[in-house]
Amino acid sequence: QEQEEVHVGITCSGCLVSPIKGDRFKCSVCENYDLCEKCYDRKDKVHPGGHRFFAKKFVAGEAPPPTPAAAKAAAAKAEAVLEAASAPPAAPAMQVPSDMQQMQQMMQQMSALMGGM
Repeated sequence: QEQEEVHVGITCSGCLVSPIKGDRFKCSVCENYDLCEKCYDRKDKVHPGGHRFFAKKFVAGEAPPPTPAAAKAAAAKAEAVLEAASAPPAAPAMQVPSDMQQMQQMMQQMSALMGGM
């Protein structure tokens, strides 16, 4: 029977569990960004950007990643990116004419831009 691997000193950047038990997944782009199995299953929501991850074995004496506070800040940043990506785009600003003369000027400009159609 295989014993579950424990990644001592490693904190999941998604849910902040520490140490990570079982499989650990490391982002191939972001330095010190690790996920536990549960967060890896939803990596697109926890760590948007389409980064690839690789399974990482525990290595005794390996420098631990940032403190839980730093991991929490990275998770908050990832969440903010996700929120921004899911927000509807802002409507373009439109100049509304205040009187009929301005409306006619705008129509003439549009007609000139369109080649007098």
